[in-house]
Amino acid sequence: MKSKHLIFLAFLMVASCAKVIHDHGKQGVVGQVHDFSESKFGTQAKVCVYNLTDVNELGVGDFFETIPAELIKVAKVGENGNFKINLAPGRYSLFLKTPDGYMKGAVSSEGHVNEVRVKNNSFDSLTLSMPTRQGINM
Repeated sequence: MKSKHLIFLAFLMVASCAKVIHDHGKQGVVGQVHDFSESKFGTQAKVCVYNLTDVNELGVGDFFETIPAELIKVAKVGENGNFKINLAPGRYSLFLKTPDGYMKGAVSSEGHVNEVRVKNNSFDSLTLSMPTRQGINM
């Protein structure tokens, strides 16, 4: 009987530790893709989370075929342009992925592209501009 209790307690300890390590649902980033409904890309756009990326790593231009950083997560954009991504605390760069490539977007005073800072138990927010039929909205 004592053996069963010890096994049960060991299971509870492992299960509770696993939740702490893997539960990132309490923080992350929420946002909206601006001009999403007018875009020629429609629901083909995705929000891609990368390790913090410096603008100098990208090169010249507004669209890029690849991002020279580690991809962390990819999220679909909802029909209304909203997105929510659960992430571990840290600093990240978000890129809007369209059929034309990854959009550069805003650059911070420190030179980071679409930077978000995720803190414990909170959601950072970011608005991304979508290219429209009339041109690029930046």
